[in-house]
Amino acid sequence: EEAKREYGITLTSLEDMRALDALVVAVAHKEYIALDPVKVREWFKNPELSVVMDVKGIWKPETVRETGLSYWRL
Repeated sequence: EEAKREYGITLTSLEDMRALDALVVAVAHKEYIALDPVKVREWFKNPELSVVMDVKGIWKPETVRETGLSYWRL
């Protein structure tokens, strides 16, 4: 509700993340750090053509790349 009130946007729950083309991880919340990259891979429409951009560097690059996802981090 805070995001809607402050910024006029509605956030999507992790359970509803499906058929993604890309994922930008821009915050290092403990819930995101705990995510299993293998499980995250299931969220993508075509994992081999999808990109994960990890702005905060919360995951080890080799762990995500082992899933077949393209992984970029700052």
